[in-house]
Amino acid sequence: RDLHSFPTRRSSDLVVALNLRAFYVFVTDFLEKLQNGKFQGVFIELHTLVLLLVRDRINDNLIETLQKIYNEKFKHKNFPQISLCELCSKIGSGATPKGGKESYHKEGISLVRSTNVFDFRFSRSDLAHIDEKQAKALNNVEIHQNDVLFNITGVSVARCCIIPDDLLPARVNQHVMILRPKDGKYMSYYLMFALCDIDNKSLLLGIGQSGSTREAINKQEMETFKISVPSEREIRFFGRAADSLYHQIHNNNTEIYTLSNYQIGRASCRERV
Repeated sequence: RDLHSFPTRRSSDLVVALNLRAFYVFVTDFLEKLQNGKFQGVFIELHTLVLLLVRDRINDNLIETLQKIYNEKFKHKNFPQISLCELCSKIGSGATPKGGKESYHKEGISLVRSTNVFDFRFSRSDLAHIDEKQAKALNNVEIHQNDVLFNITGVSVARCCIIPDDLLPARVNQHVMILRPKDGKYMSYYLMFALCDIDNKSLLLGIGQSGSTREAINKQEMETFKISVPSEREIRFFGRAADSLYHQIHNNNTEIYTLSNYQIGRASCRERV
């Protein structure tokens, strides 16, 4: 199949795993194994690639299912318009530790950057880490369970997701904003889908592009941004459905990340030979 036909729309992990270098090495290694009769190696490579594609497509379908539920229940309905500052107990972005990238660690406390935040999905690829001392300086932007993450600068402005629990504790840098709903987990799911909704996304992108120097959305603009808010019962219904499906999505993303690293590792080993 043509490389462009692979379902890489939402998962940066899969995009990394199937970049041109890794894909070229996979194909050449695959053909060499066929020529040398190493069918077991061929099966492993194929099995890994198929798992990547299947898991990513499953996630696409699960998210699309939730989008359909959101659209059917909440789009173009006469719900009250409420500002984010009324819905959230915290709205704020972080900072980059002193020293920038050179100060990051291989392990430690997660530091979320804009490259980790995609619509509906959190990307583990290139997740930075900081030590306890650096994290203490960013305690005011510690990510709590069920916080909604929102990109506020650059080409990825207005992308929005929720971080998986297994990556906590975590902090955010200055390009990512924390939105912490007062009403807990179910409202977090609703808020994420509301901000990713095409109509609200267009409004937010318009705000982001209105700056004189670069694409950006500031705290005041987010605080005053309004979304339609249905009843607690309807939010609870949607939140329960989202929570159930996102449990599977996070499990799939963990497997995608592991398989992607395997593919990249195979590519690196192949290049060194």
